[in-house]
Amino acid sequence: TIIVDTQSGNIDIEEASRSVEAHTSYGNITLACSHVPLTAHVELTTENGTITLALPKHTHARVTAKAHKGTITSEQSIT
Repeated sequence: TIIVDTQSGNIDIEEASRSVEAHTSYGNITLACSHVPLTAHVELTTENGTITLALPKHTHARVTAKAHKGTITSEQSIT
């Protein structure tokens, strides 16, 4: 699992191919995954910022994204 935690600053993760947990209080999170295993999870949280998520078309992982005072954008539909 990739784990990133910062109080103030942006988080940019590219070409991830495993579970990701990223949390920031004041910053944006950008995540681009090249492959997400079926058992993987993605957890992204920002208090004041935006989340941009790019997942492969056929992803069946558990995804949680929270932007308390911001927006969430995903290339794929998330259900």
